[in-house]
Amino acid sequence: MCIRDRLEHAASGHKAVQPTVSRRWPTIDMPLPQEAARSQVVTGSVAWFSWRLRTPQLEFLCTDTISPLTGRWVLTTSLSGAPLMQPVTLNRGCYKQRALVRTAVFEHPTHNSPRQDKVVVREGAIFDASCMYQDHDGTSWYFLADGMGWIPRTNQANAQVCEDALLTHKPGMYRVTSSPSTAVYHTTSMRCPRGPETELRHGAIFEATHQACGDGVLWVKLADGSGWVPEATQDGELLWEPVPLTTTPGVEVTVEHGNGPIYTTSSFTCRRSDNVALKQGSTAAVDCSLQVDGITWYRLGDGMGWLPGY
Repeated sequence: MCIRDRLEHAASGHKAVQPTVSRRWPTIDMPLPQEAARSQVVTGSVAWFSWRLRTPQLEFLCTDTISPLTGRWVLTTSLSGAPLMQPVTLNRGCYKQRALVRTAVFEHPTHNSPRQDKVVVREGAIFDASCMYQDHDGTSWYFLADGMGWIPRTNQANAQVCEDALLTHKPGMYRVTSSPSTAVYHTTSMRCPRGPETELRHGAIFEATHQACGDGVLWVKLADGSGWVPEATQDGELLWEPVPLTTTPGVEVTVEHGNGPIYTTSSFTCRRSDNVALKQGSTAAVDCSLQVDGITWYRLGDGMGWLPGY
């Protein structure tokens, strides 16, 4: 009987209870020297296994979710019968969490685990996790969806590290009302501002895709991925207001008076730095429009920017 005929779907979580190694193939041969570093499985490691292969004496588990031909295999018991891996409950799903403090990322779901070098999650950051594991102390651990490692729900002092993030997909357009500008933040935290070069000027129109709460205020996520903007300061000063947007599928506008300069937003203070413009008499497809101070602005369908209508 060939190996393929003995494969079973495992679909289960397991935890290493003793140091062991992973292998390229389900055999008892030790990994090659050049594979030694990536082959080490330390005590406390937790993983999701998709495939199982049983022989009369041994059982192997494979980590790959698509094909056992590209995964890594581990033994569940040693050759003497001592357990190497034990089943654990891994709750797979899509978990959105918000970091309440700046936190490290752990290689394994235990506070004694090594931390990933130069990898931290900023305070206020919203991150995606692909599964959740609860250890014997009752601490919940989240495995980052990008595979970088684990983040605990609470630290060793039982202080909360992250919380459920209520992230709402709500596209919209907004106008900056604060003067002279408002800051853009890395995350949904007032303590994580970006540099002054990213600030949005008074009157600037910006597009956002999501909303979330943090530090007691509402935040919107910029559509260009550059960061987050709060609705108000901690003193209560409003920083932006929603702007009604009208979709205009299939509509074209014509430049009738001179060349038509293109702007990065629907504001005359935000002309494109390359001074690109549409020639007089040319037409352009637009996908939406909005009113700002009595002027209709059109967003070009090719993503180049905004064009004012006179």
